[in-house]
Amino acid sequence: MKKHLWPVLALAFVALILPVSAEEQISGSWNAERDDDRIQLSLKLGQRNNFGFRIDAAELQPVNGGFELRREAGTFQLQGAFAAEHGGGTFVFMPNASFHSEMKRRGHDLDTKEMASAAGFDMTLAFVDEIDSLGYGESFGRLIEFRVHGVTPAFIREMQGLGYAEISSRRLVEFRIHGVTPDFVRGMQAAGYDEISENRLVEFRIHGVSPDFVQGMRDAGVENLSANRLVEFRIHGVSPDFITGLQNAGFKDLTANRLVEFRIHGVSPSYIEGLAEAGYSSLTAQELVEFRIHGVTVAFIEKLANQGDSGLTARELIGRRIHGR
Repeated sequence: MKKHLWPVLALAFVALILPVSAEEQISGSWNAERDDDRIQLSLKLGQRNNFGFRIDAAELQPVNGGFELRREAGTFQLQGAFAAEHGGGTFVFMPNASFHSEMKRRGHDLDTKEMASAAGFDMTLAFVDEIDSLGYGESFGRLIEFRVHGVTPAFIREMQGLGYAEISSRRLVEFRIHGVTPDFVRGMQAAGYDEISENRLVEFRIHGVSPDFVQGMRDAGVENLSANRLVEFRIHGVSPDFITGLQNAGFKDLTANRLVEFRIHGVSPSYIEGLAEAGYSSLTAQELVEFRIHGVTVAFIEKLANQGDSGLTARELIGRRIHGR
Protein backbone atom coordinates (compact mmCIF):
# COMPACT_ATOMS: atom_id res chain seq x y z
CA MET A 1 0.00 0.00 0.00
CA LYS A 2 1.32 3.39 -0.86
CA LYS A 3 2.69 5.29 2.11
CA HIS A 4 2.16 9.02 2.37
CA LEU A 5 4.57 11.48 3.85
CA TRP A 6 3.41 14.04 6.33
CA PRO A 7 2.81 17.30 4.48
CA VAL A 8 5.40 20.05 4.83
CA LEU A 9 3.35 23.18 5.22
CA ALA A 10 3.67 26.05 2.81
CA LEU A 11 0.96 28.36 4.06
CA ALA A 12 1.27 30.86 1.26
CA PHE A 13 -2.31 32.01 1.24
CA VAL A 14 -2.95 34.88 -1.16
CA ALA A 15 -3.76 37.92 0.98
CA LEU A 16 -7.24 39.33 0.58
CA ILE A 17 -7.79 43.03 0.04
CA LEU A 18 -10.37 43.15 2.81
CA PRO A 19 -10.35 41.06 6.00
CA VAL A 20 -12.81 38.19 6.10
CA SER A 21 -15.01 37.96 9.18
CA ALA A 22 -14.87 34.77 11.21
CA GLU A 23 -18.60 34.22 10.74
CA GLU A 24 -18.35 33.82 6.97
CA GLN A 25 -18.07 30.39 5.41
CA ILE A 26 -15.59 29.43 2.74
CA SER A 27 -15.81 26.60 0.26
CA GLY A 28 -13.63 24.67 -2.13
CA SER A 29 -12.79 21.17 -3.26
CA TRP A 30 -11.15 18.28 -1.46
CA ASN A 31 -9.44 15.02 -2.26
CA ALA A 32 -8.14 12.36 0.04
CA GLU A 33 -6.14 9.15 0.09
CA ARG A 34 -6.61 6.55 2.78
CA ASP A 35 -3.78 4.50 4.25
CA ASP A 36 -5.23 1.98 6.70
CA ASP A 37 -6.70 4.07 9.52
CA ARG A 38 -5.12 7.35 8.41
CA ILE A 39 -6.33 9.79 5.76
CA GLN A 40 -4.33 12.43 3.91
CA LEU A 41 -6.85 15.20 3.30
CA SER A 42 -6.02 17.97 0.80
CA LEU A 43 -8.11 21.13 0.51
CA LYS A 44 -8.23 23.60 -2.36
CA LEU A 45 -9.70 27.04 -1.73
CA GLY A 46 -9.06 28.57 -5.13
CA GLN A 47 -6.32 28.58 -7.75
CA ARG A 48 -3.40 28.65 -5.32
CA ASN A 49 -4.80 28.39 -1.80
CA ASN A 50 -4.10 24.75 -0.96
CA PHE A 51 -3.06 22.89 2.16
CA GLY A 52 -3.25 19.38 3.48
CA PHE A 53 -3.09 17.44 6.72
CA ARG A 54 -3.48 13.93 8.06
CA ILE A 55 -6.31 12.76 10.24
CA ASP A 56 -7.55 9.55 11.79
CA ALA A 57 -10.19 7.96 9.59
CA ALA A 58 -12.54 7.86 12.57
CA GLU A 59 -12.54 11.67 12.72
CA LEU A 60 -14.54 11.87 9.48
CA GLN A 61 -18.12 11.39 10.59
CA PRO A 62 -20.75 10.42 7.96
CA VAL A 63 -23.37 13.19 7.80
CA ASN A 64 -26.18 13.68 5.24
CA GLY A 65 -24.55 11.70 2.47
CA GLY A 66 -21.14 13.27 3.09
CA PHE A 67 -18.64 13.68 5.90
CA GLU A 68 -17.97 16.12 8.70
CA LEU A 69 -14.69 16.98 10.42
CA ARG A 70 -15.24 18.87 13.64
CA ARG A 71 -12.45 20.84 15.24
CA GLU A 72 -12.29 23.52 17.93
CA ALA A 73 -11.64 26.24 15.33
CA GLY A 74 -14.52 25.16 13.10
CA THR A 75 -16.17 22.40 11.11
CA PHE A 76 -15.48 21.07 7.60
CA GLN A 77 -18.54 19.68 5.82
CA LEU A 78 -17.43 17.50 2.92
CA GLN A 79 -19.70 16.37 0.12
CA GLY A 80 -18.48 13.49 -2.01
CA ALA A 81 -17.45 9.91 -1.51
CA PHE A 82 -14.58 7.46 -1.27
CA ALA A 83 -13.97 4.97 -4.04
CA ALA A 84 -11.71 2.29 -2.58
CA GLU A 85 -8.90 4.30 -0.95
CA HIS A 86 -9.44 7.57 -2.78
CA GLY A 87 -12.03 10.25 -2.23
CA GLY A 88 -12.98 13.69 -3.45
CA GLY A 89 -15.67 16.31 -3.71
CA THR A 90 -16.49 19.76 -2.42
CA PHE A 91 -16.46 21.21 1.08
CA VAL A 92 -17.69 24.10 3.17
CA PHE A 93 -15.79 25.35 6.19
CA MET A 94 -17.77 26.95 9.00
CA PRO A 95 -15.54 28.77 11.50
CA ASN A 96 -16.27 28.76 15.20
CA ALA A 97 -17.02 32.36 16.17
CA SER A 98 -16.15 31.66 19.80
CA PHE A 99 -12.71 30.35 18.84
CA HIS A 100 -12.16 33.42 16.67
CA SER A 101 -13.06 35.75 19.56
CA GLU A 102 -10.77 33.92 21.97
CA MET A 103 -7.88 34.00 19.52
CA LYS A 104 -8.44 37.70 18.93
CA ARG A 105 -8.36 38.26 22.68
CA ARG A 106 -4.98 36.51 22.67
CA GLY A 107 -3.67 38.83 19.97
CA HIS A 108 -4.40 36.72 16.87
CA ASP A 109 -7.12 38.30 14.69
CA LEU A 110 -7.62 35.49 12.18
CA ASP A 111 -9.33 35.65 8.82
CA THR A 112 -11.45 32.73 7.69
CA LYS A 113 -8.67 31.00 5.77
CA GLU A 114 -6.45 31.17 8.84
CA MET A 115 -9.35 29.76 10.84
CA ALA A 116 -9.56 26.90 8.33
CA SER A 117 -5.85 26.34 8.75
CA ALA A 118 -6.19 26.30 12.53
CA ALA A 119 -9.00 23.76 12.23
CA GLY A 120 -7.13 21.62 9.73
CA PHE A 121 -4.09 21.33 11.97
CA ASP A 122 -6.27 20.90 15.05
CA MET A 123 -5.10 23.98 16.90
CA THR A 124 -6.79 24.36 20.27
CA LEU A 125 -6.92 27.24 22.71
CA ALA A 126 -5.24 25.02 25.30
CA PHE A 127 -2.32 24.48 22.91
CA VAL A 128 -2.08 28.22 22.19
CA ASP A 129 -2.10 29.07 25.90
CA GLU A 130 0.50 26.45 26.79
CA ILE A 131 2.85 27.49 23.99
CA ASP A 132 2.41 31.12 25.03
CA SER A 133 3.24 30.24 28.65
CA LEU A 134 6.52 28.76 27.41
CA GLY A 135 7.33 31.99 25.57
CA TYR A 136 6.70 30.88 21.99
CA GLY A 137 3.33 32.38 21.01
CA GLU A 138 4.81 35.18 18.93
CA SER A 139 2.71 34.71 15.78
CA PHE A 140 -0.10 32.63 14.34
CA GLY A 141 2.20 31.47 11.55
CA ARG A 142 4.64 30.07 14.10
CA LEU A 143 1.82 28.35 15.98
CA ILE A 144 0.74 26.67 12.75
CA GLU A 145 4.32 25.68 12.03
CA PHE A 146 4.53 24.11 15.49
CA ARG A 147 1.35 22.11 14.79
CA VAL A 148 2.56 20.96 11.37
CA HIS A 149 5.93 19.71 12.58
CA GLY A 150 4.90 18.41 15.99
CA VAL A 151 6.49 20.99 18.26
CA THR A 152 4.43 20.29 21.36
CA PRO A 153 4.69 21.77 24.86
CA ALA A 154 6.00 18.40 26.07
CA PHE A 155 8.73 18.45 23.39
CA ILE A 156 9.77 21.98 24.38
CA ARG A 157 9.92 21.11 28.08
CA GLU A 158 11.98 17.98 27.45
CA MET A 159 14.49 19.87 25.33
CA GLN A 160 14.73 22.59 27.98
CA GLY A 161 15.32 19.93 30.63
CA LEU A 162 18.20 18.55 28.58
CA GLY A 163 20.00 21.89 28.67
CA TYR A 164 18.47 23.79 25.77
CA ALA A 165 16.54 26.40 27.73
CA GLU A 166 17.12 29.31 25.37
CA ILE A 167 16.24 27.54 22.13
CA SER A 168 14.46 29.67 19.52
CA SER A 169 11.13 28.79 17.95
CA ARG A 170 12.85 28.49 14.56
CA ARG A 171 15.31 26.00 16.00
CA LEU A 172 12.53 23.95 17.60
CA VAL A 173 10.96 23.52 14.17
CA GLU A 174 14.35 22.65 12.69
CA PHE A 175 14.86 20.04 15.40
CA ARG A 176 11.57 18.38 14.54
CA ILE A 177 12.23 18.48 10.80
CA HIS A 178 15.60 16.76 11.17
CA GLY A 179 14.64 14.38 13.98
CA VAL A 180 16.52 15.92 16.89
CA THR A 181 14.39 14.33 19.58
CA PRO A 182 14.88 14.19 23.36
CA ASP A 183 15.74 10.49 23.02
CA PHE A 184 18.41 11.30 20.44
CA VAL A 185 19.93 13.98 22.70
CA ARG A 186 19.89 11.66 25.69
CA GLY A 187 21.56 8.94 23.62
CA MET A 188 24.35 11.28 22.52
CA GLN A 189 24.81 12.53 26.07
CA ALA A 190 25.08 8.96 27.34
CA ALA A 191 27.70 8.37 24.63
CA GLY A 192 29.79 11.17 26.13
CA TYR A 193 28.67 14.14 24.06
CA ASP A 194 26.82 16.16 26.66
CA GLU A 195 27.68 19.69 25.59
CA ILE A 196 26.60 19.67 21.96
CA SER A 197 25.50 22.92 20.37
CA GLU A 198 22.13 23.24 18.70
CA ASN A 199 23.83 23.54 15.29
CA ARG A 200 25.86 20.42 15.95
CA LEU A 201 22.78 18.41 16.93
CA VAL A 202 21.17 19.23 13.60
CA GLU A 203 24.43 18.45 11.80
CA PHE A 204 24.63 15.09 13.58
CA ARG A 205 21.15 14.17 12.38
CA ILE A 206 21.73 15.37 8.82
CA HIS A 207 24.89 13.30 8.45
CA GLY A 208 23.81 10.27 10.48
CA VAL A 209 25.95 10.62 13.59
CA SER A 210 24.12 8.55 16.18
CA PRO A 211 24.82 6.82 19.49
CA ASP A 212 25.05 3.54 17.57
CA PHE A 213 27.66 5.04 15.23
CA VAL A 214 29.73 6.21 18.21
CA GLN A 215 29.51 2.76 19.81
CA GLY A 216 30.47 1.12 16.52
CA MET A 217 33.57 3.28 16.38
CA ARG A 218 34.48 2.30 19.93
CA ASP A 219 33.98 -1.38 19.11
CA ALA A 220 36.42 -0.87 16.23
CA GLY A 221 38.95 0.62 18.66
CA VAL A 222 38.46 4.28 17.74
CA GLU A 223 37.55 6.38 20.76
CA ASN A 224 37.49 9.97 21.99
CA LEU A 225 36.52 11.40 18.62
CA SER A 226 35.54 15.06 18.56
CA ALA A 227 32.09 16.07 17.36
CA ASN A 228 33.69 17.57 14.26
CA ARG A 229 35.57 14.34 13.53
CA LEU A 230 32.38 12.28 13.87
CA VAL A 231 30.71 14.42 11.23
CA GLU A 232 33.79 14.22 9.00
CA PHE A 233 33.81 10.44 9.26
CA ARG A 234 30.15 10.26 8.26
CA ILE A 235 30.60 12.67 5.36
CA HIS A 236 33.47 10.64 3.91
CA GLY A 237 32.13 7.18 4.79
CA VAL A 238 34.62 6.18 7.45
CA SER A 239 32.50 3.49 9.05
CA PRO A 240 33.25 0.86 11.70
CA ASP A 241 33.17 -1.81 8.98
CA PHE A 242 35.69 0.15 6.91
CA ILE A 243 38.03 0.46 9.88
CA THR A 244 37.68 -3.24 10.77
CA GLY A 245 38.43 -4.18 7.16
CA LEU A 246 41.61 -2.10 7.19
CA GLN A 247 42.64 -3.67 10.49
CA ASN A 248 42.17 -7.14 9.01
CA ALA A 249 44.33 -6.03 6.08
CA GLY A 250 47.14 -5.15 8.49
CA PHE A 251 46.53 -1.46 9.23
CA LYS A 252 45.57 -1.38 12.89
CA ASP A 253 46.78 2.01 14.10
CA LEU A 254 45.79 4.50 11.44
CA THR A 255 45.19 8.06 12.58
CA ALA A 256 41.82 9.72 12.05
CA ASN A 257 43.37 11.92 9.35
CA ARG A 258 44.73 8.89 7.53
CA LEU A 259 41.38 7.09 7.71
CA VAL A 260 39.69 10.06 6.04
CA GLU A 261 42.49 10.22 3.48
CA PHE A 262 42.05 6.55 2.66
CA ARG A 263 38.33 7.07 2.05
CA ILE A 264 38.84 10.20 -0.04
CA HIS A 265 41.34 8.49 -2.32
CA GLY A 266 39.73 5.04 -2.39
CA VAL A 267 42.23 3.03 -0.38
CA SER A 268 39.90 0.22 0.61
CA PRO A 269 40.50 -3.18 2.21
CA SER A 270 39.82 -4.87 -1.12
CA TYR A 271 42.33 -2.60 -2.88
CA ILE A 272 44.99 -3.46 -0.28
CA GLU A 273 44.24 -7.17 -0.55
CA GLY A 274 44.45 -7.03 -4.34
CA LEU A 275 47.87 -5.37 -4.20
CA ALA A 276 49.05 -7.97 -1.70
CA GLU A 277 48.03 -10.75 -4.08
CA ALA A 278 49.97 -8.94 -6.82
CA GLY A 279 53.10 -9.08 -4.65
CA TYR A 280 52.88 -5.75 -2.82
CA SER A 281 51.99 -6.73 0.74
CA SER A 282 54.34 -4.42 2.61
CA LEU A 283 53.28 -1.03 1.37
CA THR A 284 53.07 1.85 3.81
CA ALA A 285 49.94 3.91 4.29
CA GLN A 286 51.57 6.80 2.42
CA GLU A 287 52.53 4.57 -0.50
CA LEU A 288 48.97 3.27 -0.73
CA VAL A 289 47.63 6.82 -0.94
CA GLU A 290 50.21 7.71 -3.61
CA PHE A 291 49.29 4.58 -5.54
CA ARG A 292 45.64 5.67 -5.62
CA ILE A 293 46.46 9.28 -6.46
CA HIS A 294 48.58 8.26 -9.43
CA GLY A 295 46.42 5.33 -10.55
CA VAL A 296 48.59 2.37 -9.66
CA THR A 297 46.12 -0.50 -9.82
CA VAL A 298 46.38 -4.27 -9.86
CA ALA A 299 45.49 -4.19 -13.57
CA PHE A 300 48.35 -1.74 -14.22
CA ILE A 301 50.82 -3.96 -12.35
CA GLU A 302 49.67 -7.02 -14.30
CA LYS A 303 50.00 -5.13 -17.57
CA LEU A 304 53.60 -4.21 -16.78
CA ALA A 305 54.34 -7.82 -15.76
CA ASN A 306 52.97 -9.06 -19.08
CA GLN A 307 55.33 -6.62 -20.81
CA GLY A 308 58.28 -8.03 -18.88
CA ASP A 309 58.41 -5.39 -16.14
CA SER A 310 57.86 -7.31 -12.93
CA GLY A 311 59.28 -6.88 -9.46
CA LEU A 312 59.25 -3.10 -9.67
CA THR A 313 59.46 -1.11 -6.44
CA ALA A 314 56.64 1.11 -5.26
CA ARG A 315 58.59 4.17 -6.38
CA GLU A 316 59.17 2.67 -9.80
CA LEU A 317 55.49 1.85 -10.23
CA ILE A 318 54.52 5.42 -9.33
CA GLY A 319 57.18 6.73 -11.69
CA ARG A 320 55.81 4.63 -14.53
CA ARG A 321 52.33 6.06 -13.97
CA ILE A 322 53.58 9.63 -13.72
CA HIS A 323 55.45 9.32 -17.01
CA GLY A 324 52.65 7.43 -18.73
CA ARG A 325 54.54 4.21 -19.25
